[in-house]
Amino acid sequence: MVRKKAVIIQPKNEKTLEEAFAQFIQAKTVMNLSKSTIGNYRNIFGYFTEFFDQGRRCSEVSQNTIYEYLAWLKEKKPNAASHTVQTYVKGLRAIFYYFMQNEWMEEFKIALPQVDDTIKEVYTDFEVQQLIKKPNLKGVNGLLSAPGCPCGLPPRAGRLLRPSQRCGIGLMGWGHCRSEKHPGHQQSREGNGYDEEIV
Repeated sequence: MVRKKAVIIQPKNEKTLEEAFAQFIQAKTVMNLSKSTIGNYRNIFGYFTEFFDQGRRCSEVSQNTIYEYLAWLKEKKPNAASHTVQTYVKGLRAIFYYFMQNEWMEEFKIALPQVDDTIKEVYTDFEVQQLIKKPNLKGVNGLLSAPGCPCGLPPRAGRLLRPSQRCGIGLMGWGHCRSEKHPGHQQSREGNGYDEEIV
């Protein structure tokens, strides 16, 4: 039985990362990608070139370089969410796969790092019932209200209203209307919305 040798594609053209990235951006611009997408690619490539000098050749980048970059990124941005790190790698993968297609870089797989699962906060059955209950048409400031707090809305209803309709107390308080009828509260203007303070 004759064994087949694995075919490894060696880069045929020597280009620096800077030169290759300039061509990548030119190609994506011609393909009519949005300015924000192009900007994201620039930012992602910029982070990588803080770790790996853009004057170096594309052929110097390997799979091990990506692992070293991930370790550097976690050290550089320890508070970065796992989604953010994955976004960086996803963008870098698109750039490097383009380099590989043009045979400026040796081919290798770039795996995405796993994302931490976060538990989303959802409304309770009681809160849903309060929200779908027939509204009290005698609400304050022209807002429709339902039982819950002095203005009639349940505590977390503020998430469904525009910022201009919220009083600013947040999830720990009422935080959803601009009523001056709340006992023990005083309103004050701050920024674009209203804040309430206990008095």
